[in-house]
Formats: sequence, structure tokens, C-alpha cells
Amino acid sequence: MFDDEDDDLSARIDLTPLVDVIFMLVIFFIMTASFDLPVLEMQLPAAGGSAESQERNRVKVVVDAQGGIRMGSGDATMDDISSALSEGREAVLEVVIDKRAPSGILVQMADLARKDAGGRILIAVQGGGAASPESDGAK
Repeated sequence: MFDDEDDDLSARIDLTPLVDVIFMLVIFFIMTASFDLPVLEMQLPAAGGSAESQERNRVKVVVDAQGGIRMGSGDATMDDISSALSEGREAVLEVVIDKRAPSGILVQMADLARKDAGGRILIAVQGGGAASPESDGAK
């Protein structure tokens, strides 16, 4: 009365509609999901700022090939530079350094800028001895 071949035929379930529904759900969720790109926060300068105010806030330091430090018209120490940076509002340390100068001085200047100027530093490298006071009139 019960045949084994009839059991095999009646036990089959067609999975094609189930797979179609799953794919439709996946497509629906992908299309409705919102993908946000990461946003970089930037602080742009105000449009009213002039070049004069930027120049006023700069503390310019010149380092010669022997490691001598000048600020303005005379010699300076790290303490002089630190106090000049502390006095200025949003001060920027501008370092003009000879390429033959000891690298430790540049590291000290970067530390000063991080501590007293909020990390604002400009670095310019000069190739020759033009920055040293001895080379101006020696030749």
C-alpha cells in the first residue's frame, strides 16, 4: 500500500520562491540603508583676517650652522623664545635654520612650539651660511 517512490516525490519542497524573497529583502535593505562617509572637522580662518595680524603673531628665530640662535637683532636663548611665544596671542614660531645646524636645536624648537604656541611652527631651511652672523662680513 505504501510505496517508497511516492514518499520521495511528495517530500520535495521547491526553494526557488524562498531564495527569490530572500534576495528581494537583501536588495531592499541595501537600497534603503544610508552610508555616511567620515567627515573631517576643519577650522578655517576667518575671512576678515589680514596678513598684518598674522605677521604680528610670528616669533621669528634664525639658527646658524654652529647652532647659534638669533631672535630679532640679537642673540636669544630658549627661555627668551618661550617667553616671546607666551606673550603673543595665537603665536606662531617661525624657524629659519641652516641645513648644517645641529638637529637637536630643531627638536627643541618643535617642543617649544608644542608647549607655548599650541604646536604652530613654520620651518624654513637655508642652504648656506647666510643665516649666520659671522658669514655676513667675514668674506
